[in-house]
Amino acid sequence: MSFGRRKWGFGLALVIFLSLVPVAAGGQARLLSSEPVDGASLTDVEGIVFEFDSLLRPDDAQIRVLRRDGTEINVVGVAVSETFLSARVEGQVPSGNYEISYVVEGSDRRVNEGSIRVSVESPEQSLSGGLLAVVGIAIAMSIFLGLVFRRDKLRRPAR
Repeated sequence: MSFGRRKWGFGLALVIFLSLVPVAAGGQARLLSSEPVDGASLTDVEGIVFEFDSLLRPDDAQIRVLRRDGTEINVVGVAVSETFLSARVEGQVPSGNYEISYVVEGSDRRVNEGSIRVSVESPEQSLSGGLLAVVGIAIAMSIFLGLVFRRDKLRRPAR
């Protein structure tokens, strides 16, 4: 009989001990969505928004936009609002492949970091490249036609 009481006593002590041990409420904040989405092809990046599944702390929140060649794009207005981390990109983003990374602290004080990748094809740069090609073709055609007409003048007998 005393053995049965020991079981209950041990079980009760274990329950009391486990109830006194602090347990983090929820796990680490997980990324639910982002704007732009991972893998997106864009014409420009103006704003960036990450949504998480739990509340965030505004302390030391960061968003960085890094081009594949190492060039960093200026990000301003990094802000935390409940479960959202957001920022704005300053100026026109040149065409290229980018990694947008974030570092944020959840309400449980765990640091969460990650990144998404996007590609940007700026319309101004595409137009300037296309315009340059058209101008190049026009110059080549002018030279070609100039040579053809000049050769034709050289073949005519002088009168």
